[in-house]
Amino acid sequence: MLPGLATGDVVSLGWWQPWRHTPRRYERWLVRMPDGTALIKRIAGLPGEVVEVNGGDLLINGKRLLPSPHQLQETASRVTGGTWNTQVRDTVSWQEYRHLVEDASQRVDQAARLVPGPIYDGLDEDPDERRRLVPTANVGIAAIVERHPSAAAGDIYVRVGPQAAAIRLHAPGRHSVICGRVASRFVVAVKQLDEATQQKRLFPSSPIAWPVSEDWSLTSDAKPLVIGEGAPLMALGLEDAERARGTTTLHDITVWKTTHLLPAPDGKSRWTVPAEHVFLLGDHPAASRDSRHFGPVAASALVSSVQKLDRTARRLVGPEH
Repeated sequence: MLPGLATGDVVSLGWWQPWRHTPRRYERWLVRMPDGTALIKRIAGLPGEVVEVNGGDLLINGKRLLPSPHQLQETASRVTGGTWNTQVRDTVSWQEYRHLVEDASQRVDQAARLVPGPIYDGLDEDPDERRRLVPTANVGIAAIVERHPSAAAGDIYVRVGPQAAAIRLHAPGRHSVICGRVASRFVVAVKQLDEATQQKRLFPSSPIAWPVSEDWSLTSDAKPLVIGEGAPLMALGLEDAERARGTTTLHDITVWKTTHLLPAPDGKSRWTVPAEHVFLLGDHPAASRDSRHFGPVAASALVSSVQKLDRTARRLVGPEH
């Protein structure tokens, strides 16, 4: 269940009492398979639904599902391999990110082979992965914006590919900013942090919904984000005067990507979930064996819901992709 669950995570199990708890989409469950093995998987489809994988996204009854910021927190992982540069454009000081990939066709040293390219769906947490990677479109930025108590209300700017938004911050203190492209939508969310919140997770605090959620107007299907040679893939901006005065600062800027779903190995990408069954998916589809392989599973095979508690030296349930 990488990246949501990793070796060393401790989980708690809540025994399923059907009269108290009906399994819900995106929940993790311990599942007892017919051969006696146990898996941890996430519920993706419910009884009577048509589940489809298209362009890396989950569709239910033909509708592309947009996970909430909280759900994104459980499946997103950090992206490495790019460069950040500071550029002042008009009155805005931008932190611009360009993702780099290796062009093996170039007969030069390794550093010179790095060229702008898409973000792929591989996981750094899975070093044994051996397959052809797939470009993913579900990517974005997370950052902490800190405003000095003396700062007046001001704007910060976010850009992902061709989409952009301005965010007006009125209150001083620290704010968690999340923006990106998810399920073919441009999404932005901001939440003020209390003093006790620490940067222990990719998103230190996530709102329950996306205040900004707009169609990705320039594309009809999910495509990798490559905006032209040398162009920034993503950027965060502050008014240059505020940056110079130090009244607003950016911290812990992180590029993220989330789950890029893949069809079954035989190419099948659409399933109908029978009554009293559920459709299960893993968080790392390339390495997961789930309902794409063995079909919907009877709800009676669900043993208990699974909640991650903390990362420690051991886990209560053995690792499953």
